[in-house]
Amino acid sequence: MSTFPTLPVDDDPFNFARYADPYPNYRRVRETTPVYFSQLLHSWVLTRHADVKAALVDPRISAARTRAMQAAQLSEELRQRLAPVDELLGRWVLFQDNPAHRRLRQAMTGALTSGLVGRLRPRVQALADGLVDAMRGRGETDLVADFALRLPAMVIAELLGMSSDDADRFQRWVHTIALYFAIGSLGNAETIGALCGTVEQMAGFMRAIVEEHRRAPREDLISGLISASPDGDPLAEVEILSQCMLLLHGGYESTMNTITSGMLHLLSGDAEPLRLCAEDPAVAAAAVEEALRCEPAFQFVARVATADLEIGGQAIEADQQIVCVLGAANRDPAQFPDPDRFDVHRRPNPHLSFGYGAHFCIGAALARMEAQIAFTTLSRRLRDLHLASDTPRWRPAFGVRSLETLLVTFSAVQ
Repeated sequence: MSTFPTLPVDDDPFNFARYADPYPNYRRVRETTPVYFSQLLHSWVLTRHADVKAALVDPRISAARTRAMQAAQLSEELRQRLAPVDELLGRWVLFQDNPAHRRLRQAMTGALTSGLVGRLRPRVQALADGLVDAMRGRGETDLVADFALRLPAMVIAELLGMSSDDADRFQRWVHTIALYFAIGSLGNAETIGALCGTVEQMAGFMRAIVEEHRRAPREDLISGLISASPDGDPLAEVEILSQCMLLLHGGYESTMNTITSGMLHLLSGDAEPLRLCAEDPAVAAAAVEEALRCEPAFQFVARVATADLEIGGQAIEADQQIVCVLGAANRDPAQFPDPDRFDVHRRPNPHLSFGYGAHFCIGAALARMEAQIAFTTLSRRLRDLHLASDTPRWRPAFGVRSLETLLVTFSAVQ
């Protein structure tokens, strides 16, 4: 293998000791070693916007082979224990290449139509208003626990034909499922045991919901997946269950994090952006894009090279893993002037938080709609809204940017 740039483990941005606030470390690496081989991740790491964007559309770079590359870092015993998890989570559309990717994406986009998202908007607004109404007379609240955890759970529950009473269960599942994205680095008997238990619970829960929809079809996402026939063939039950798990995970985690991180930025500086969000839905929508850029919920995506290639002047060999760091690319000054500033007037804003190319996030429109309603509703209805603490607590989760709490004060609910 050719000599290539590496970083000492202590200097790697993916060292847990440095990951609480990754952005200064991303910046340092992007300025000095923008393409390097991580000994921690056993992967090439890309930190510049242009390199990440190019990698996400390069046909020589595979999404499907990522799971096998991760699993290869485990012992044979652990790989066997992980097999039931791979059978379901490994079928997610985001882990597929064509033709499997095209087939699943066609089914999902057919089910998650713009019409369905549009019909949900009044319901999402009503749910958001109900959560704010519950804050009356309190004067303070935790926007994570009392709003951002609950709104996406309620929406995704209705989208999948479930009960929003299961929000706490969704949260536990989603946090455990996040381990799957770094199973090669974090995989051990404990984490794989937790994943197996969670996936078994999710599969049983989803299977009952799918069977109920087969007996009594309705106008929702699950019925859309059941009736879908991409390439003339209906989806198998395991494919339906798998994509429902993906929608639960992606629709919950990413939207929750966008709402909380966006509100943190809106409340941390000048009061003008928050006031504008209350007055103008277009500004609230722009604030969503800036929240996505500044704090992508999923900080990186992994791929595998299927041929020898070059990125950013570095030779990458076939079968080597490539980690595209969205959190670093989104703050690349070559693409975003003054990249560390939260700017609701930023135009254009070509962030990569939803991915790029064929794997662009299927649920992007829904996530944007929920976050825009959240910003508008909270800024309009909570009078004199302020942060209760200047030191936000971030959840210690590898690869996921998520606040544990966001304590705020307000004088009244309008």
